[in-house]
Amino acid sequence: MDMKEATELLRTKMASVNDLDAVLKFDCGADGVVVIDGKVNPRVVGTENRDDVACTVTLSPENFVGIITGKLNPGIAFVMGRIKVKGDKSGLMKLQKIL
Repeated sequence: MDMKEATELLRTKMASVNDLDAVLKFDCGADGVVVIDGKVNPRVVGTENRDDVACTVTLSPENFVGIITGKLNPGIAFVMGRIKVKGDKSGLMKLQKIL
């Protein structure tokens, strides 16, 4: 699975998230970004970079795919330094049930 397919999977999973009131960004460097806008309903998952994010997760494309597909635990990835988190982490906590 590549980033594009993982982004589509994330869009599908976001249908079950009702309490996210934040904008979150997954930054995969030169491979692009995935932004979740949880302030609108239905939730929007896009690939356009935005500056109004509450939290940015910096990670490799491989780790993004691993987290979205459930093959990589985000908590373990954070502790191991495979992802970096900047900003308000409360929105990420609300995504735990789908990641």
